[in-house]
Amino acid sequence: MSTVTKQKPLVPELRFSGFDGEWQKNTFKDLVKINQGLQIAISERMTSPDENSHFYITNEFLRPGNKKKYYIKNPPPSVVCNEDDVLMTRTGNTGKVVTGVSGAFHNNFFKIKYEPSELDKRFLVSFLTLPTTQNRILVMAGTSTIPDLNHTDFYKINISRPEITEQQKIADFLGSVDAWLDNLRQQKTALESYKRGMMQKLFTQQVGFKDDNGKNFPEWKEVKLSQLGKFIGGIGFSESQQGGKDGVSFYKVSDMNLPGNEVEMVTANNYVTEEQIKLNRYKPIKEKALIFAKVGAAIYMERKRIAENFLLDNNMMAFVTTENIWFMYYLSQTVRFSKYAQVGALPSCNGSDIGDIKVEIPTSASEQKKITDFLTVIDQTITAEAEEITRVEQWKKGLMQKMFV
Repeated sequence: MSTVTKQKPLVPELRFSGFDGEWQKNTFKDLVKINQGLQIAISERMTSPDENSHFYITNEFLRPGNKKKYYIKNPPPSVVCNEDDVLMTRTGNTGKVVTGVSGAFHNNFFKIKYEPSELDKRFLVSFLTLPTTQNRILVMAGTSTIPDLNHTDFYKINISRPEITEQQKIADFLGSVDAWLDNLRQQKTALESYKRGMMQKLFTQQVGFKDDNGKNFPEWKEVKLSQLGKFIGGIGFSESQQGGKDGVSFYKVSDMNLPGNEVEMVTANNYVTEEQIKLNRYKPIKEKALIFAKVGAAIYMERKRIAENFLLDNNMMAFVTTENIWFMYYLSQTVRFSKYAQVGALPSCNGSDIGDIKVEIPTSASEQKKITDFLTVIDQTITAEAEEITRVEQWKKGLMQKMFV
């Protein structure tokens, strides 16, 4: 006797009132048409527009903070898009969705042509960004060095959809959530900008605090960093001594189950194995210190944090100061250590390079503390904003999983 498996109805777990009935399931082949963009050699691109040029949409356009723009002349109409069109990367960082931009698009993109009476644009964009859809796209693109999604595989993707009015209702709601998120991000960006501006004014003494009696603090003094503390270099480890967890910036030695060694292993890129720690019996730096990377890309040298009781590898440096450590942390953010790096295959700086940097600091410990407390409150507010953004993003992700089939 055979059993018949009852197919699960195509209805979402979470639905707006006033809508019922099952959603319709189609492949993209039934609903959309796609075409690739145009590949133009860098030598043939322009870096500024003219009367007959089009903005050239490339993968660089998607990189956060990217300021590079290209323009090309006389592209064929098939590779020109407007703000109502939907683009998706088909290779490289496959699956990234772009809309709201006009120009000519690169060969790395698909333009997805849809019928507005069948698919609401915002519903389509939300579907494409669903984790389940993204996972499907990445699987189809393959695991080669450069993942590549072809036309045939894209057309195989299934999409379930309700009638257009329900699509629009879902899109309206998710749009309001996105507006909420945009507002939170703008608040965080504004706080970060405010902090940078205030740091600039505080450390150049354009603005300042009064003491508890309402009087001006004493004049600041100019000193070299070497007069404010000592620089400590790390321990060199050969490649064979390093472990395999690339990308771990701060590794807790306590996680290695080493009795009595409640310290952190601070590295730029890698961590050191438990066996090497035991073999060499390295002693941790006990003092609270400002630590930063001193070798490699400039961005590493600009990452600074406070730590104490830690091991330090050779790519890192610690600064133990007699001043308020958190004041020095904020002051260090106004100094680009990489500016003083020695030029080479891998830029690097040492204690003597940085020690000669001249800074101005308050002579009053009370003024240092007031500045530190003020900036700490701003940092705490920025952190709270970041946590709220993450919470809303996760909430939206959970909602979308329930609102789509």
